[in-house]
Amino acid sequence: MFFTLASVSISFAKVFKDNSTLFTSDFYQKISFHNNEIRDFLVNNPNTVVLGGFAGDFIFTNLRPQFSINNMWLYRVNKPFENKSLTDTNMKIINNQHEFLLSDYLFDLNNKNIFLLELKNKFKVKKRIGNYYLMTYKHE
Repeated sequence: MFFTLASVSISFAKVFKDNSTLFTSDFYQKISFHNNEIRDFLVNNPNTVVLGGFAGDFIFTNLRPQFSINNMWLYRVNKPFENKSLTDTNMKIINNQHEFLLSDYLFDLNNKNIFLLELKNKFKVKKRIGNYYLMTYKHE
């Protein structure tokens, strides 16, 4: 208990010493700008699948995600964590050729994940929206 209190106290002391808070930090400013841009897109396109998303995208829009937002596990590592819901969503995107949002983090990954590679091979960037790429099907 002592060590927990000491750790928390030190963290708070740093925040107050620097006279900064979460709301003035660079991180918050980036999220805040990002959320305005992505919020507008999601409000106008509420059925869009978001891969590698941030829960705040939906919290700030009052929208209910259509699919799991904790889906990075399917794409992030070479040997992915697979479950029926995640693989079904992935197949719906591919089979129906739906546009979707792919986080820049996942887009920039250079791994050998079969699910991510398949999406990158079958879809192309239509435009960038905040920290995401809107991906559209490559018609051959």
